[in-house]
Amino acid sequence: MKTALIVSFCLVVALGLIYAAIVAAPQFPGAVEEPLIARVVDRASVLRYQRASGKTQELYRPDKYSIHELTVSPNNKYIAAINISEREVMPDSVEAPYLYGLMVLHGNGELAHRLDMDVRRYVWSPDGKQIAFLTFAPCRKTYWWSCPTGAWILDVETSEVTKISEGAMEINWAAFDGAIYLYEHPRLYERGRVMRWDPVSGELQPTDYHDIYFSPDGKYYLSLWKDEARPTRLYDATSNELIYDLVVQERSLYGDTAVPFPEKLGSVFNCDQFKAPWGWVFNKGHYLMFSKEESTVETEGSGPVKRIVSKTIHSLTHSIYDVEQGRVIKQFEGDVWEWVGSGNEVVVERDGKVVLEEIP
Repeated sequence: MKTALIVSFCLVVALGLIYAAIVAAPQFPGAVEEPLIARVVDRASVLRYQRASGKTQELYRPDKYSIHELTVSPNNKYIAAINISEREVMPDSVEAPYLYGLMVLHGNGELAHRLDMDVRRYVWSPDGKQIAFLTFAPCRKTYWWSCPTGAWILDVETSEVTKISEGAMEINWAAFDGAIYLYEHPRLYERGRVMRWDPVSGELQPTDYHDIYFSPDGKYYLSLWKDEARPTRLYDATSNELIYDLVVQERSLYGDTAVPFPEKLGSVFNCDQFKAPWGWVFNKGHYLMFSKEESTVETEGSGPVKRIVSKTIHSLTHSIYDVEQGRVIKQFEGDVWEWVGSGNEVVVERDGKVVLEEIP
């Protein structure tokens, strides 16, 4: 009898623990039923896509801010963006009428933070709880027309802001080791220096890497364009050896020997001067996404005399390339430039619907 009671009690406790785990599951990253998918409309309104209903909801509309570079945190909880406003105080002898601030929203659209610190580049931590960002001061001392003034970390949950460096031109928070990598570019046509900030020791040390854009697993990294003469390159992160020239410019000022990419898949995703460069898709592995636009001309006869009419058909194909396997593992069409998600899938708008493309 006593044994039966003990067994019954253990069974009840086990069922209770299972129920508690099920209830608590959505609190963990990746377990949220409704993915956080957002976009900016006319640089003035933040919309969220409700996947269950297929409808959109306006989350945020600032009074006097222009919104750019919107991202969703890897933990699916926050939305961040650069917001541009007119300066209240104009620096002396510098034409800088606008201030670039960092805005962070909760998933429901509530404003969590707004930093008026001239933020020009930012990146989420792999766990989605912090943001590393770069600040600049308007000046005319360098080719870049703005001088870096610091690299910082914002703790989204505690609102604490910490300075980790005096400045850099590019920043990335690597998922494979949790470190922040900074690219310091001294002058045009000179190779910059890659620095690594250790989150445990708080130390900033130089590295031998050519650039800072690592694959999530840390096996490879991209060296993106720094000026029109340098190609976009793929390196082995362990040996630091060049694997491919992904994008080869028409001219090169450096006399480098090109190792051409074996497939003509188009351009690397987001590697252009108007968007924050990245190239890697998904928050795991080593998958590059290429986008290729093609145009074909179709002719057909019309009217009683069969007049020949020509029309141009445009198509945009996206390819997911597995660097380890050396092949394309997925291709799809659609608009990938409007909606953004947490990075666990590629968000695509196709035929008026939002689709999440996953790794096969």
